[in-house]
Amino acid sequence: MTGIARPSCPTELSTIPPLPFWPSLKWTLRSHGAALLLIYLEVHFPASEASPSAPILVDVDRIQRDLRVCPKALWLASARIAARHPTTRRLEAARRTGREFYTRTTMGAGALKPYSYVPITRHTWELRRNVPRLRQLLASCAIPWPIQQTAICEDRHAAHDGFHPFPSNFAVDSLDVGPASGAELAREMSRSIAGLGDSRRKTGLKRKPHTRSAWTDERRAKFMATVTEKYRKMRENTANQMSDV
Repeated sequence: MTGIARPSCPTELSTIPPLPFWPSLKWTLRSHGAALLLIYLEVHFPASEASPSAPILVDVDRIQRDLRVCPKALWLASARIAARHPTTRRLEAARRTGREFYTRTTMGAGALKPYSYVPITRHTWELRRNVPRLRQLLASCAIPWPIQQTAICEDRHAAHDGFHPFPSNFAVDSLDVGPASGAELAREMSRSIAGLGDSRRKTGLKRKPHTRSAWTDERRAKFMATVTEKYRKMRENTANQMSDV
């Protein structure tokens, strides 16, 4: 069928449990996708306790299926947190010069990335961790490492009997809302609605309609004279340019 654009990314819901999320990591990396990918890697592909820097094999198809992202979105997110080496030979050369985790892509975690990877096949990556850089990045966002999968949203089918407002003396900071505290969520909400209080949505606000004066013989004559003069100058300029050539 023509005229109907097919979606480039899958629209089905993910089947994995909800991931813990820290808004501070998203603000640091300047990307929701990069923050989600980093947390996903730490939760579903954790580092070995005996050798945290040891390489691990990552299933690319599983990442796309679990996070419901297309290949392009996965590549953009990974470019913010990982240095990509096209071949194992290029990786070894970068390691000998001490540039395994350095890239020219300064977005996200900066030029020094917490990960590096080599695409073994189209479906498999060999991932390595830069543990000191990863610890530093997570510590700057007040995130513990290693990241553990928390039990959140366990009862998805719990019946809700309506909204119950908090009492006036209720402290928002005392509410246990997981990794993202109430104060952080309030700050992000204030940022997201910033600019909506500029009186554009006031009830009863009326704007002056735009009106255009009617065409008259005098106005039409001025318009035609302006257009004729404009095209006369264009023809003269074209003729001058052709003569110079």
